Amino acid sequence: MPVLPAWRLGRPIALLSLAILTLAPAPAAAGGADLSYEVWMGTSRVMKIKLSVENGGGDYSMALDALLVGPPAWFDDYRLVSKVEGAMAEQGPTPREYRTESHFEEGKKVKWIELAFDEAGQPLMTSDPPFSPHTRPALEAGELAGSEDPLSAILALLHDTTAAGRCVGEAKVYDGRRRFDLAMLDRGQVLLERGLTSGFYEGPALRCAVQLTPVGGYRYDGEDKTEVSSGTVLYLAELKPGLPRIPVRIEAETGYGGVEIHLVKVELRP
Repeated sequence: MPVLPAWRLGRPIALLSLAILTLAPAPAAAGGADLSYEVWMGTSRVMKIKLSVENGGGDYSMALDALLVGPPAWFDDYRLVSKVEGAMAEQGPTPREYRTESHFEEGKKVKWIELAFDEAGQPLMTSDPPFSPHTRPALEAGELAGSEDPLSAILALLHDTTAAGRCVGEAKVYDGRRRFDLAMLDRGQVLLERGLTSGFYEGPALRCAVQLTPVGGYRYDGEDKTEVSSGTVLYLAELKPGLPRIPVRIEAETGYGGVEIHLVKVELRP
């Protein structure tokens, strides 16, 4: 199989945050969950992911830990760690602080980006290595207005989807480098079956396509340019009666082939 650069997996991984926070019965109720996922290319497992969420009354925090495994790890040592903290209101999540770290060489080399959101919701970015205007264009304040970090923005899409009872919603996303828009597109319901690489779930699921539209901040050389497409599909399912739907499968197209992400374990905390 071809070697998949770790950054190609970043956007599908970010989509895993969808639906996690709603495992708590209501924004005012405290609760939490740990969800484990596996990422597959063909018949090879290439990444393990753990998502944790804490919902403390009107506040929320989410943490993602993704580790490259299998054949890609023979050539590229990589770990992605992201976390966001914010407030959960009736209109949806409002982030306060976001940090993402890329670990290389068994943690000896770390690149990080932090976003701090002011009272108006405008993000302030700091990073190591620092932003270079020679690599990518700087974003104007108007382009950043109303944007959210990847985890909170996708969570906002779920908020709209839950309210509508089907896949709907749009979000402005800023990951500290790039600005892009996300939209949820309704693709009806399907019946999932377990396969060679599938997780433990089989049964009915809501099928949601995710459309990504680049806005700005992409590299001049085009290396991280993402085409406008609906190549990422989420499958949301109700694991137990009374629980909101959570992502049990994600399918994404990359320049190196198709990627499937499967839920393999769920732990709920009171």
